Amino acid sequence: MEEAGLLFPKLVVFGASGQTGHQVVLQALTKGYSVTAVVRNPEKFYIKQENLEVIQGDVFDPESTSAILKGKNAVISCLGFQDGTFFRPQHLLQVNNIHNNSNGKVRC
Repeated sequence: MEEAGLLFPKLVVFGASGQTGHQVVLQALTKGYSVTAVVRNPEKFYIKQENLEVIQGDVFDPESTSAILKGKNAVISCLGFQDGTFFRPQHLLQVNNIHNNSNGKVRC
C-alpha cells in the first residue's frame, strides 16, 4: 500500500489483541498504514494482511520492545488493566525511553 501523505506511516500498536487494539489495527490498515501489532500470543491474533507484522512482546520488558520501536513513526497504546492497576502510556515511555528514539515527538 502507498504510504505517501501519511504523517506517521509506520505504527506500533501495543495491546493489539484486545477489543480496542483489534479495531485500531483494522482501521489503521484500512487507511494504508504499516502496522506492527505487539501481542502476548501471536498465534491467537486472527488479523492477517500484507502491511501487518504481528510480534510477540512484553511491555514490561524493555529489551523485548526496544527493537520493535526502531524505524517506527508512532506508538499507539491500547493497553488496559494489568495486575489490578491501569497501565498508563507514561509508564511505557519511561520503561522504553522512547523519547530518545523519536526526537522528542512522542506525546501521551
